[in-house]
Amino acid sequence: MGQGLVTPFKEGDTYTIDFDEYRKFVQYFLQDKFVDVGIVNPEAAEIFYLTSDERKKLLEITLQEVNGMVPVFSGFMDLRSKGYIEQAK
Repeated sequence: MGQGLVTPFKEGDTYTIDFDEYRKFVQYFLQDKFVDVGIVNPEAAEIFYLTSDERKKLLEITLQEVNGMVPVFSGFMDLRSKGYIEQAK
């Protein structure tokens, strides 16, 4: 079971992701007490509101910070089959 991360948004702005705070979340869960668990890329309620580019950037940040230290579990989501195919590529 992995640590599910939330997606932080800029204070007072529920539409703009705070990528710096997200990076801090990832770093927090790389502490020794969590390292055996792994990290799950964000897929809480906000996933329905993120663009494909935003989800991609969150995954890129996760992979950069983790740098192979722990497993990263990620998926993709779209409302159309075509979107799933595009994201899988």
